Parts: sequence; C-alpha cells; structure tokens
Amino acid sequence: PVEVSTRNCSCPHECERTPRQFLPKSSGQIDPGAFELRSTVEAGGGARLAAAGAVASGASAVLQAAPRRHCRVAAMGLCASKMSDEDRAANERSRQIDAMNARDHDTEQKKIKLLLLGAGESGKTTVLKQMQIIYGKGFAEEELRLQWAPRINENVVAAMKALCDAVEDLELMDQVVNQTEFDSFQSNEAMNGVGLLSPELSLSEIGPVIKVLWNDPGIQAAWEQRSEFQIIESHVKYFEKIDAMSDPEYTPSEEDVLLCRSRTIGIVKTVLEIDKNEFNIFDVGGQRNERRKWIHCFDEVTAVIFVAALSEYDQVIPRPFPSV
Repeated sequence: PVEVSTRNCSCPHECERTPRQFLPKSSGQIDPGAFELRSTVEAGGGARLAAAGAVASGASAVLQAAPRRHCRVAAMGLCASKMSDEDRAANERSRQIDAMNARDHDTEQKKIKLLLLGAGESGKTTVLKQMQIIYGKGFAEEELRLQWAPRINENVVAAMKALCDAVEDLELMDQVVNQTEFDSFQSNEAMNGVGLLSPELSLSEIGPVIKVLWNDPGIQAAWEQRSEFQIIESHVKYFEKIDAMSDPEYTPSEEDVLLCRSRTIGIVKTVLEIDKNEFNIFDVGGQRNERRKWIHCFDEVTAVIFVAALSEYDQVIPRPFPSV
C-alpha cells in the first residue's frame, strides 16, 4: 500500500495544499539519479510537476526531487488562480483604453504640423491667408464685410497717419501744399494715437481728406523716404483705390484682405486638407513679447516656415525702439 501524507506544499508558486506521496516499503534501493523533476509555469499561474523514476525491488525510500531549483517537494495536482468579475472588467477597460490610445497616436502621426515663424510684419499671416484662399474655402461675403472691412479701413488711416508724422519728423512741412487738410487730419480727435478709426468716424467721411493728402507733394516726398520710418509699403494699393473704399457699401476683395495688416496675438491654429492630408498650421505673433510663446509649438512639428519680408531690408525698427 501507498502511504499518503497531506502536508503543505512549500514551492514558490504558492500552491494550494498538495499531498506528498511516499513509496511502499520494500527491500530494494532507489537510484537517485534515475528520476527527474520538471516544472513548467503556465499563464494561469499553476505548475505542472512530473516525475519519472526507476525503483529497485525491496526499496524503501521517499520520492524526492534531486534538483531543488523549482520545487522543494514532489507535488501532485495543478495550481490555479481565480479572477473575479471586477478584475475581468478592469482588464477589459484597460485593453479598450490602450486600443483607443493606439488609434489616436496613429491619427496624430498622419497629421502634418506646420509652424509659421518670423518677425513682426514679415508676412506670416499673409502666407496663411493665401493658403486659405488656395486650399480652403476662402472668405465668405459676410466675413469680408463685417470682419475685414473695418480692419482695412484702420490700415488706411494708420498708413496716412504714419506719413503725416514722417513729414513732421523729416522736416518736410515746407513741401506741404494742402495745409488745411493736413492740420485737420492731424488734429482729428476721432482718431486715437495709433491711427485707428473710432466708432464715430468712418472711412466714408475721412476718405476724401486722405485722397487729397496722398496727392500732396509733401506726403509724396515722405513716401520716397519710407525706409527711414515704419510703414507697410503694400498699403499704397489702398490709397490708389480710396474712392471705392470710401463707399459705405464697399466689400473688400481677396486681394484687399491679403494686403491688410492684422497683428497676430497668441497662437492661431488653422486646419486645411491638402491632397487628402490634414495640415495643422500654427500662426504666432512675431513681436518680441510674443516670441516666448513659440516654444510651446515645437512639439512634434513637421516643418518650420520662417518668413522674412524682402522690402524691410533697409527699414528702421518701429518706434518706440524695443529694448535689446
């Protein structure tokens, strides 16, 4: 008969209690090198133990493992770990989150991220507007009238204000012919210090005065020396069509929008689809106080487009001079 003793298993796999089996007493001897213990740890957390041995007749010995690397006793049975319903649900949620993160990562990798950099008034926003016209939907008529028309009017007034100030700074007052219009424009309280139109004043009212001043010899002399002060050269197109822009029903064209100076504050993101590829274009402000925000846009950027204005190669820094 076989003696069976139910002793606790001491293997490192934390098995449940497994009986230890003894051989029947006999007069034979066991060959300790003739049997082998093998242990295989499976995914369920259990272990399978198999022993093979040759026992001589009449032996009285206990079946034990020669190598003790995997288990301290010869155990019978399988070890199994049970998972609760909550654990299964948690694992399923974890797998779903991992799959969703993988899909989002693949989607983000397919996006093309462009970063527009450059100094102030270099034309970054103009490049973006051109891309919107070519690859996007352009500008709706309502957007042109309500959003861009006031900005263009402000650009016209600001440009003439800069020319009048330049006439005084460059000591060109002796060349001014229309002194009355010049003085009325400079002393107009409806305009603030930076040459922007107030809500009480429209371009239809001040447009005729701007037309007279643009044709004045003193203003033309200042325009010839425009490299000595800050002014946007493309605004000459506005002066040439000031009659049409003074019409209360004036609607800007796409060319007018491209010529308009619009300062960018912060970070502006525009999404365009070009050849079935999604482009995320980031336009940032070029002024010194805006450049500290650039560092937040360099993460995973595909390309950087640095814009420089060729017309500003000999132009002075706008006043007041920024600290270096």
